[in-house]
Amino acid sequence: MYTLILVDDDKIICDGLSTYFPWREIGFEFLHGFTNSEEAWEYIKKNGHIDVVLTDICMPGMDGIELATRLHKHYPKIWICFLTAYQEFSYAYKAINLNVRKYIIKSSQYNELIRAFSDLRQELNKTKVSLPAKSKKSRTANAYENTEQLILQIIQKDIQNASLQSVADQIGMHPSYLSRYFKEHFEINFIDYITQIKMQYALQLLKKGHSITDVSISLGYSNENNFSRAFKKYTGITPRTYKESEPI
Repeated sequence: MYTLILVDDDKIICDGLSTYFPWREIGFEFLHGFTNSEEAWEYIKKNGHIDVVLTDICMPGMDGIELATRLHKHYPKIWICFLTAYQEFSYAYKAINLNVRKYIIKSSQYNELIRAFSDLRQELNKTKVSLPAKSKKSRTANAYENTEQLILQIIQKDIQNASLQSVADQIGMHPSYLSRYFKEHFEINFIDYITQIKMQYALQLLKKGHSITDVSISLGYSNENNFSRAFKKYTGITPRTYKESEPI
């Protein structure tokens, strides 16, 4: 059982996660929820048995970045997780060197939250049987992994509007740098990846009986012809041919 505290100035979110989330069932002992990061910091200093701090980023007074900075400096064994909204991704990116373990989106569905914390528990379990100290190289690798996770989450959550510029804006990168970064770490061009994800969605939607026009609009294409050309280039057949080949 791992101990965890929550820091979020939104009282509704704080109370909801404190009271109704099944922490014990997924391996965590919930210690306390705070709506004030200074109070959380004082609690942390008095209680040395905390494993995880789940914190919001944008808060009055000491924000989540400052709290993470203090934890990284004074309590490096405490795992930090950010509970963040999309507009806060640029702030989250600034914390790349703070060894933040997870970025959890506030709009995530209940099952996604369960999965995120179940994954976190498994990662904590692994550290118990691994070497006690991580090298600087390992921490850097973890930082890159978090950044990659951010990028993919943004794309998946809004595939209709995802573009190099929009994703770059949300994580605080210059578009040209993001383009190089994406190619280096995912071994595929950003635009090709977006097209690939859109076509995978298109195949699913067409198979379920959605019209070509509706699929085209839902994936952000300006008109049906552009979508059909992209679909044929990716699959080798037109959307209409694919629909007609699927059993009713």
